[in-house]
Formats: sequence, structure tokens, C-alpha cells
Amino acid sequence: SQLSYTPILGFFPSSLSLSAEDKLTMQIAFFKMQGFSTEEICQQLGITPYSCYNRIKRFKQKLKKFFESD
Repeated sequence: SQLSYTPILGFFPSSLSLSAEDKLTMQIAFFKMQGFSTEEICQQLGITPYSCYNRIKRFKQKLKKFFESD
């Protein structure tokens, strides 16, 4: 089955400009939250597992920093 992220990005206002890197990171994060394996995600997005793990790690760090800045 093919993974799709288009509906996910529709939740964000069109005025929010996301870089291609941010969009890819969001795709990975949402797919992981939906229970897809890293291998499935990498195959569909054409990235290596190393790249996927690094993006997940950076995403977690950004979330942690965001919530700690309250």
C-alpha cells in the first residue's frame, strides 16, 4: 500500500511555509505515529533508514525544546 501525507499537511495553514526537509520530517513523524515501520517509510519515501532515524531524533529534540521553553 502507498503511503500518503497530503491530507496531513492540509491541517496546517497555507501561510505556513515549510521547507522540503520539514515536510519530509513531518511525513516520517506522522507515519511513525500511525504505526508504519521504518522500513516501510524508507521504501515509500526513497530514503535510507539512517536518514529516517536522524530525522526522527532531530524532530524529538525540537519537540522537547519547544515544550521546555514554556
